[in-house]
Amino acid sequence: MPETNPEPRLTASTSAVLLCFGAGVTDVLSYLTLGKIFTSAMTGCAALLFVKAAGGDFATAARAAVALASYLVGCGLAVALQPADREQLKSAFTLRRLLLLECVFLGSYCLIAAHGPARPAGALLLSLIFISATAMGVQSIVAQDLAEPGISTVVLNPTMTSLSTACMNVLRGREPTLPRPNRLQVIVLFAYAAGAIMSALGVSKDPHAVACLPLAAALSVLALTQADCLAEAKASNGERAMRARGSGA
Repeated sequence: MPETNPEPRLTASTSAVLLCFGAGVTDVLSYLTLGKIFTSAMTGCAALLFVKAAGGDFATAARAAVALASYLVGCGLAVALQPADREQLKSAFTLRRLLLLECVFLGSYCLIAAHGPARPAGALLLSLIFISATAMGVQSIVAQDLAEPGISTVVLNPTMTSLSTACMNVLRGREPTLPRPNRLQVIVLFAYAAGAIMSALGVSKDPHAVACLPLAAALSVLALTQADCLAEAKASNGERAMRARGSGA
């Protein structure tokens, strides 16, 4: 399908880049302002949990545990909102529903963070970890539904493994050039790096403004998805009109 219609593929590619940018911001922001844990990179968060627990730093281990559990909650909520019909999983309407959920969490994070201290503590800290990690859990399911092969906007290991394999195949002459999915992987890695750098540089100046960047990225993707929803609805209405005319004839 995507090969015959470039518009959905372009929308998916742009969405993947924007969401990966937001994940880069989120990882650095959470590490610097939420007690040195990650709310997007769960591999790093799991490592922190075990290392800190083994070293007796139970406060950091508890924050990492909250992030891991919250991420799973976000994944579960997103899957619960997906339609039972597997053919509808990657529709623009399904993506819009999941993106709305992610934007609710990211918007809540921005509102709460804006009225709190730059370095939250206690219940506020745990609440922000929960909201941020849940949003990233939802985003992980959104990334799956984008139907971009080899692209994950919250876990970079599979993306980097796929890209390194493709690059070696080109160097060994097994492939004439880097395939399109791998070229997109290069772009999303740069997007993640750009988000991480912007977050690292901006946290000390205005952490509240930095916290709004993932929301801005998700809202941009939501706007792209809304355009696809309108196109799908128009196509569906056209098909129904044609069937009605056919049955009337």
